[in-house]
Amino acid sequence: VDKTAESFEAAGKAYQASRAKNYSLAIEEARKAVEASPETVANHLLLVNLMISAGRPADAEVAASRAIAQGHGTAEIYAQRGYARNLQHNRRGAMADWETALQRGLPPDQARNVRLSLADAALAAKDPQRALRALQRLPVSYDTAIRRAYALQALDRKEESIAEFRTAERLGPTA
Repeated sequence: VDKTAESFEAAGKAYQASRAKNYSLAIEEARKAVEASPETVANHLLLVNLMISAGRPADAEVAASRAIAQGHGTAEIYAQRGYARNLQHNRRGAMADWETALQRGLPPDQARNVRLSLADAALAAKDPQRALRALQRLPVSYDTAIRRAYALQALDRKEESIAEFRTAERLGPTA
């Protein structure tokens, strides 16, 4: 039996089931894809993402941790485990995973989303300095300005905070 073909077929069935919102079948097929080709990182990511989509963040965290333990700790796997942990209100674990993902390198759009999520988790965890670090490399936008404003406000840096709130107001969505 050709394990690569088996893996490819199972992954295809998982995507089909996912599009039909049949997450239990999708997860079952994604597990088969991982078993048939455990060295294929895309299969691990598929499984983790499906578990998150199915509202099973604890299972997603376990699957991501297993992939990492097997030597497949890509930036994307860490990012997804971060999301799974955040959904379980494990902010510290999520932030650590997102920082690891950023260090390992993510595509620009994904890096932006991870940085914004990291900043949100840091603000919720009352760690405004960490939020500012997460936002450092992002271009000025409403999303970054409003988070910077709240972080600066928490650090009692009033003038800088007011300037960021004004930037957010200027760039913000209009009703």
